[in-house]
Amino acid sequence: MKFALFREYRNIRSFFTRYITFLKDVVGDTHLDVGCGFGTIPFLIACCWPNTKVIGIEVDKKMISWGKARYGHLPNLKLLKYGIDELKIEVGSISCINVLHHADDHINVLEHIRRLLKRRGRVFIREFVRVKDGEMRRIYENTVKEYRKYGVRLCGDVANFDIWYKIHSRWSERELRCLLGKFFKPLAIRCFGHDFYFVGEKR
Repeated sequence: MKFALFREYRNIRSFFTRYITFLKDVVGDTHLDVGCGFGTIPFLIACCWPNTKVIGIEVDKKMISWGKARYGHLPNLKLLKYGIDELKIEVGSISCINVLHHADDHINVLEHIRRLLKRRGRVFIREFVRVKDGEMRRIYENTVKEYRKYGVRLCGDVANFDIWYKIHSRWSERELRCLLGKFFKPLAIRCFGHDFYFVGEKR
């Protein structure tokens, strides 16, 4: 199943393969993906862990509608238009991939992630760290291409590189380590260029 999926989703194969190395020690009975966008990541998680109930939440109605139309057939996957502050459930694990830098109040998001986790529940967080300007320009252009591919209107920070750059260069590696360590017990931390990966456990 995993290899067939990777053939279909070639554009995300390399980074999801890396995600799995972290997620295999994270995913619990019920898994929540925060800010799931089009739902591709929770879909792949649901396929790789068929006995896990996977929930993806996203505040963008158009993204959720697209995801439901494409991935809604999976029995163990639900994609919901929700903000994290609206949820009243408790889950065994959470993933938060490239979301914190978009949040107006990232502290509030982290507090809700901790609130929603069961005792000793685990979290996987992937974020950007500061890199050279030229590399950030390349990342931005790839993001714009992805949005256009799915017919999403370019708005907010994505429509302007200067604003996007400011948001995506929010933290250094050291700053992220300190920030996340205040909320979760660190279990694994890796940094590959501009990609920062964190696995933690609810204290």
